[in-house]
Amino acid sequence: MPSAFKKAFWIGNPKHLWKRYAAAVFLIAALLSTTHIAASLALEANARNAELINMSGRQRMLSQRILFLSLQATDHNEDGVRDRLEQSIDLLTESQRALSTDPHLSQNLVDLYLGERDLNVRVYEFSEIAGQIALNPSLSEAALMQLLALDSEALLGDLNKAVSLFEAQAADDASRLELIQNASFYAALVILLLEGLLIFVPAQRVVRRSISNLETQSKIVTCAKVEAVKRNQELELLKDRVEHEAMHDSLTEFPNRRALESHMAKLKSLA
Repeated sequence: MPSAFKKAFWIGNPKHLWKRYAAAVFLIAALLSTTHIAASLALEANARNAELINMSGRQRMLSQRILFLSLQATDHNEDGVRDRLEQSIDLLTESQRALSTDPHLSQNLVDLYLGERDLNVRVYEFSEIAGQIALNPSLSEAALMQLLALDSEALLGDLNKAVSLFEAQAADDASRLELIQNASFYAALVILLLEGLLIFVPAQRVVRRSISNLETQSKIVTCAKVEAVKRNQELELLKDRVEHEAMHDSLTEFPNRRALESHMAKLKSLA
């Protein structure tokens, strides 16, 4: 384990450092994409759930509106009442079809719409009986009694339950997407930490090592330069000494014949 940990921090050849940077950029890009997708899904799910909740709540209102208009149509037999009743029935059946066929329904909603309680069938039966009243209000006493019987069988209560289940589904979706967003956030923190540990720390070590090597080489060059200057001075002194010994007698230190010839040559060049 320590060797693996040390190997992770070992940068190796600095020329290969770009591979770690590329991996870090790839991970960050993937994380940003995941966060963006999660946010888009959250917005889409919120909009869809809001529409479903609104549609389910409208069903409660439509069921009571249909019942009220059916009573009015039976009592007054007015064309305007019948038109409003037919519009309400159409809205109820359309919303029921949209709700029961939604691909994102939770299991509780599927059980409510298509299970033993079979809310889907009862809503269509309720709409069909109300449609008979709208077509022939004068002969609708029996149909009205059936409509009242259906309503008394907790149809409104099941519609209220559907609204509650849609709200619970929306809360579950929001919690799940919030969990994904939180996971993305913490993953970003972990990736940034790993990027610092596995990329910037080894890179800093390489930079420090390079600076240390440059400082060492600079000291070596400086010492070599000082040594070269010293050797040059020694050579200059040795040269002067050799020239002095060549121009002077070793015993008396007086200038010799060679010194005289050199002096005469200088005078000759100046004449």
